[in-house]
Amino acid sequence: MSRHTYSFMLLLFVIVAILAACAPVIAPATPTAMPTSIQSPISNLSPILPTPTPLPYPPLPTSVPLPAGYVPPPSPTASNGPRVIGFLPTGKTIAERYPSIRLTFDRAMDPESVAAALSVEPASPFTVRWEDKKLYLSPLQPLAPGSHYTVTLSSTAADIYGAHLGRGYTWNFSLSKLIARSSGPTIRDPRAPLTLYFNYLPDFASVRQAFTIEPETAGALEWDDEMHALIFTPSVRFTHSTTYTVRFTGEMLDARGDVLPRPAPFTFTTPPPILAVSPNDQHANPAAAIRITFDRLMDHAATEAAFKIEPEAPGRFEWKETTLIFKPERGYLD
Repeated sequence: MSRHTYSFMLLLFVIVAILAACAPVIAPATPTAMPTSIQSPISNLSPILPTPTPLPYPPLPTSVPLPAGYVPPPSPTASNGPRVIGFLPTGKTIAERYPSIRLTFDRAMDPESVAAALSVEPASPFTVRWEDKKLYLSPLQPLAPGSHYTVTLSSTAADIYGAHLGRGYTWNFSLSKLIARSSGPTIRDPRAPLTLYFNYLPDFASVRQAFTIEPETAGALEWDDEMHALIFTPSVRFTHSTTYTVRFTGEMLDARGDVLPRPAPFTFTTPPPILAVSPNDQHANPAAAIRITFDRLMDHAATEAAFKIEPEAPGRFEWKETTLIFKPERGYLD
């Protein structure tokens, strides 16, 4: 280092030291405590809100609009009360001891008022069942064959809104008789058995025990399921020109085990044994032979002895199988 440079640096150092000694001493600043909360300058001011401006919308409806086609329910005082639009069975004769009686209304009904308004004569206990607008009545006991029943629904029956029927209703139906019909020997079929046709399926064992016929006749009883028929076939053909009486003297049951009413006694008369007679009018040939055809082989002697003609006319008898022929000797005018 040169002498001049050294001298310059020394002088500079001296000047810095003098300046440092002359500068004032500055005490360190004491830190100021921070406030625990900061108060907002607008915290004590009341909010100022703008006045609302009405919106350009229509007012809300006070009720929900009704759908198209809506029909309000009738009031209890309305004149168009409920109606019965169907009934089964009606005006018919049925062969069911436990029939299902159905009433159909034109609207939903109040079940309690309908049940209170219903009656059946003769009095019979029924159960009541509803399916929508249809009411079903089912008897708890078997109805009696041959009986007539009346169902009445008074005007006090009401719908679910309280509107009553405009009028009362009455329906009638009947039950068929126990025995529909019978058949037996005829002139065309003198050997036919006695057949009784039933409207209701009976218990055959009980019917067989109850069956009697007078005059007492031996024979066999059988039941035909297809025809619902009781058939009595005598061991020996029925006696001709005889009236028979049939009775059921014991208890009879139907197929369900319910007691059947005892039918009244009935009679039938067997035909005479004569099938045909000729001549059979007032305009006959005076010399014509008399022919009598029987339905069976006859005892010739007994039959000829029973033959009588007035005024008496002599003649002779001939037989052709079951036909008796009487030939006059001189005609009926001599």
